[in-house]
Amino acid sequence: MPEGDSRLERTSFTTSEIGLMVTFLLFGLVVSIVGTVLTYKHYLDIAKLFAGAGITLLFGAIFGGVVKLLIDNFDRRRAQRAAQVDFIANVLSDLKGVHDRLDRGRTLLKARQSAKSYGDEMTGFIDASVALKSVERALRTDRRTVPIQTVIQQVELMDGYLRGLLEEFEVEYKKASLTQSMFEARLAQALESPALDYSVEALPENRPWKSLKELPCLMDFLLPVSVDEDREGARRSNYEAKFLEPLNAASATLRAALAKEVSN
Repeated sequence: MPEGDSRLERTSFTTSEIGLMVTFLLFGLVVSIVGTVLTYKHYLDIAKLFAGAGITLLFGAIFGGVVKLLIDNFDRRRAQRAAQVDFIANVLSDLKGVHDRLDRGRTLLKARQSAKSYGDEMTGFIDASVALKSVERALRTDRRTVPIQTVIQQVELMDGYLRGLLEEFEVEYKKASLTQSMFEARLAQALESPALDYSVEALPENRPWKSLKELPCLMDFLLPVSVDEDREGARRSNYEAKFLEPLNAASATLRAALAKEVSN
């Protein structure tokens, strides 16, 4: 996600530019005063022109400067508000993308029940982890985080849960992949056997998936959650407690902050 926004760049004059304008203003006033003094006795009409020019220059600079400051302040606040809205919306979108990736992978793992699917989906989860860390980094470094500071802790909980799932994958995938290859060889041999009675029960047991389901983090990840079915009295999974609930809390905070910024 973006770490900054071009609309936050300066919308007013720099110190050197202000200094240069003040110098020109003072020079103009000095010229008008000197011209008025030198022509006052002998050239009254010209003296009036010098005096009028000086007054016009002075009041024009004062009122013009005030108007410019008001316009700059309005533009600055408008740009900052737009950048704030974009930042919050991007964080919300990124968190939703991470959740959607995990939810999709969770469904496919349950459906396919294979070590290959485990490898494919966990590879996708690595991308989700990178996106989550990018969100966390932006929340810690971007000044637009001020209204949504509480989201940082919730994103940390989500990142911690996902990190545990991926660390288990790093340790277990090689063994699971080799076991899957042996299972597929036995499965192919069974399918080619003339004695096959064409029933699923006659095929080799899916031991790779059976072993994977015993992995603590993966087993927890695949547990039903309250949105799947009525689980009154059932143990709440870490996936629900440490990922979904922080996600829901963070999303609620972000939507409230977004609504507040838009309504201002």
